[in-house]
Amino acid sequence: MPRLPDPDFGKFGHGDEDQFREKGVLPDLCAAAVTVNIGCAPRVCIGYHTWQFGARAFADSLPWIAERLGVCRRS
Repeated sequence: MPRLPDPDFGKFGHGDEDQFREKGVLPDLCAAAVTVNIGCAPRVCIGYHTWQFGARAFADSLPWIAERLGVCRRS
């Protein structure tokens, strides 16, 4: 008998921590942004879909985002 999928799979990072997408949709998102005059500076962080990975990626990109929003300037 086939196993039914876990109803929480993919929610809140549950069950997909072992999935790794080397390229994902980044090139498509960047290309779409550029077509409407939005700058794109892709940075790839190697990791899995976990809170630790998300925290690292967010901390890495926050100064870049804040500078572009005019919230602060890099020193």
